[in-house]
Amino acid sequence: MKAPRPVKTDPSPDLHDRITRRQFIQTSAVAAALGTAALACKQGHLTTTDELVFPKSAAAIGEEKIVRTTCALCPSGCGLEVRVVDGRAVL
Repeated sequence: MKAPRPVKTDPSPDLHDRITRRQFIQTSAVAAALGTAALACKQGHLTTTDELVFPKSAAAIGEEKIVRTTCALCPSGCGLEVRVVDGRAVL
């Protein structure tokens, strides 16, 4: 007759059940990103598509004109047409 197997009483998980260091870092990064996004949404720092297409400053009443200029981000100097309302560039 075989002896019954001993019941495992150790509360620690087996080695293969543990989370790896890489999994811990990945999970932590995802949790941090989700927390930051949720906090930004709650505080109103993220804009909606409507605000990007129809910004509040675009509804400004005043003198409006299109000014041709160049982009200064690189030496290429790409041409731009900027909408100016009351002396300020708006979308």
